[in-house]
Amino acid sequence: MWTWVLVFAAIALVWWLFFTKAKPAYYHDQRLEDLPQFLHSLRGGVRPGGLLFCKHNESERFLQFRKDLTPDGKRRIHLGFPNATWSRSYYPVVRELFAVAGVAFTEKPTGEEGTSTFLLVDGMTQVEAFRVAELACRGMGLGPEARFDIHLDAAPSYTEWRDFIASGRSENF
Repeated sequence: MWTWVLVFAAIALVWWLFFTKAKPAYYHDQRLEDLPQFLHSLRGGVRPGGLLFCKHNESERFLQFRKDLTPDGKRRIHLGFPNATWSRSYYPVVRELFAVAGVAFTEKPTGEEGTSTFLLVDGMTQVEAFRVAELACRGMGLGPEARFDIHLDAAPSYTEWRDFIASGRSENF
């Protein structure tokens, strides 16, 4: 009898660990200087495609990062900044700041009315992503005192975390 209970409990545990979607993690009232720890989590502990949102507490302004894999297998961070209704006045400023700072970016038209274009920065390390976030925040008129709700929407991955630790938490991971 107890054997069947233990077998059922083991099956339920395995199902819960591997087949339930992780709920997004929310961190309220964070400063821009807190962002590196969240970028670190994005690079090291979640599956590729994981998202990190930094939404300004007092407005619609936000930054969106995604974890990507390069063709050579390195984990990198991608920023997508929209030319949307809320960001029309910020988009050219952010674009100019990126250009002046030497940030390599591309612009991708969406063909949609509300969000016509995305400013894309690909292949960033954690340090580069933070530098780009500082520039984007400056372009949106947000200073170091600005507060953000940070939202990590990504499935945790033991193998990603294990490989990240094995790499010595290297920027070349």
